[in-house]
Amino acid sequence: MIRSNWPTSTRRAICDTADRSPQLNGRNTTAKLSGLVTEVPHSHWTPADLRPAVEDALDAFGPERLMFGSDWPVCLLASSYQRWVDTLAELLEGRDGADQASVWGGTARRVYGLEAS
Repeated sequence: MIRSNWPTSTRRAICDTADRSPQLNGRNTTAKLSGLVTEVPHSHWTPADLRPAVEDALDAFGPERLMFGSDWPVCLLASSYQRWVDTLAELLEGRDGADQASVWGGTARRVYGLEAS
């Protein structure tokens, strides 16, 4: 997870790792969008609070190296599962269909060797 409130040096290190990973080991380095809702104030967060982290992750890894993570049951500390799913859907709305499909399942199918259902 790349948190927008992390120090610039930490965010830079994560982004540098994401940038270097294709040269280091092909396209085997991936990340999950998970654990975000428990990193903001639990009682009153909005999708806008999570947007910087999601955008940073998309910029650093690209949708082809990023996947949805349910973070269930931990997400229940700050959100319902459905609210997290709806929030991520809202945050991905501006992306094209292929990018969204990668995040929602394509990346996971490729990484874990799963067949499409």
